Amino acid sequence: MFDVGFTELALIGLLALIIAGPERLPGIMRTLGRFAGRAKATFAAVRSELEREVDREVDGEEKPTPPRDEQDK
Repeated sequence: MFDVGFTELALIGLLALIIAGPERLPGIMRTLGRFAGRAKATFAAVRSELEREVDREVDGEEKPTPPRDEQDK
């Protein structure tokens, strides 16, 4: 996806260690990992919903939905 090699990852890790320090680096990495996991789950949910909608339209099961502001009432 990003085509990042080992050398680039090592350089990023070294810079992060120098900037954040060894005490704060594990917490920062944990936070980044949680963010990445949540983003991945969100993107997967959106993709799944879009695929369901496309499949529904292709199969001819399309039913109109009211505009968003009418659904909230």
